[in-house]
Amino acid sequence: MKKGLFLICFLLIASTACTVNKSSDEKFSVSLRVPENIKVGESFDLEAILKNNSEQDYEIWHAGNLFGIAVSKEDEEFPDVMFNGSLVNSKLPSKETISEKHPFVLDKPGQYKAIAKAVFKVGKDNQKNDNKYMIDSMIVKFEVK
Repeated sequence: MKKGLFLICFLLIASTACTVNKSSDEKFSVSLRVPENIKVGESFDLEAILKNNSEQDYEIWHAGNLFGIAVSKEDEEFPDVMFNGSLVNSKLPSKETISEKHPFVLDKPGQYKAIAKAVFKVGKDNQKNDNKYMIDSMIVKFEVK
């Protein structure tokens, strides 16, 4: 009986929680481009890209930076990704993309990995939870020489 009551309570709580879409195979996908020749101590850009895979045009709302990008040594955990800036909106037509370049400088040679995260909401209705998205790119590995 206690297990059944716990399950019912859990399902009620879970059904009212915020929905966050993490899959990149639905309406939107995120990718990350890394340059080929990265040298120690030299600035390089990582380019994050959000693609609208659907047949519908969207207006999205996001922080000043749509993307956060985390970089770490290949055998270490990613640092937290921070999003800041005022809330802005962007048009994202069907099959089109939005991209941002973020500059980085790495001090040590070695194997690294990077991931891009996009956090945004579709439309203007702040009360709906089913229009909020947090999508990660695939992890990209690269070498710094």
